[in-house]
Amino acid sequence: MPEPPAEPELTLDQAGEREPLWQRLEVGWPLSILVGFAGTWLGLLSGLPAAAGLLAYAGFAPLYRAQLRAGRRLAGALLAVLWILGIVGAAVGVALEGGLDEVLRGLPLAPSLARSELAGAGADPLATLPRNALLACALLMLARIGWGLVALAGSTVCAGALAGVAAASSQRAVADGLEPSLAALAGLPPHLFLALLAVQLGVAALAEPGFVPREPFTDLRRALLWSAVGVAGLALGFQGFWVAAWRSWQGG
Repeated sequence: MPEPPAEPELTLDQAGEREPLWQRLEVGWPLSILVGFAGTWLGLLSGLPAAAGLLAYAGFAPLYRAQLRAGRRLAGALLAVLWILGIVGAAVGVALEGGLDEVLRGLPLAPSLARSELAGAGADPLATLPRNALLACALLMLARIGWGLVALAGSTVCAGALAGVAAASSQRAVADGLEPSLAALAGLPPHLFLALLAVQLGVAALAEPGFVPREPFTDLRRALLWSAVGVAGLALGFQGFWVAAWRSWQGG
């Protein structure tokens, strides 16, 4: 019995044509910012607790999973960082419109993180170091499960808390006479942002469908993991410097 003819192999161009448009990187990077911003903005305006994080996560999770499943781990990490910036931008925008209370109510952990990070110039800059290191390690321990989506859910909560700090700091800076655009930049704590960046690099390196590895640990994954270690060391090892510089920039 004659064998059926083999199916022709797809070229790279043909494979790209079959990929949904929203999964392509040139569409994915603005889409990541948009879903982070829009989900957070709408959730905060709704007044429902945790709605901002749920909407932001629901909008981004399919795009993130698609990147990792396609082997584009670096792209997944970079899109996650842009998504976090979208979350922060929405929170700062709502706060500068006079809605800081809405931001702190709508983002879990934001009030407590804002109190600890905005404690004033006399506070110990290393007081929050154990907490920050513990959170980063916990997220990385969850990275392997479900293509990193469990860790991404945790990152959503941490990104919301970071956004709350940035929102409170930005509003205070504007009240002190700083321009809103500069206040938005000054309001982002560098040590916390770098820690979240390190987490995204690490999660992209470690993510698997489940506990049992399915994909080989390639040179790219090693590079991402070592980059995560380096950025984490920069964020947490120099937290005292970052906090002092951040407070100085704010005039605190």
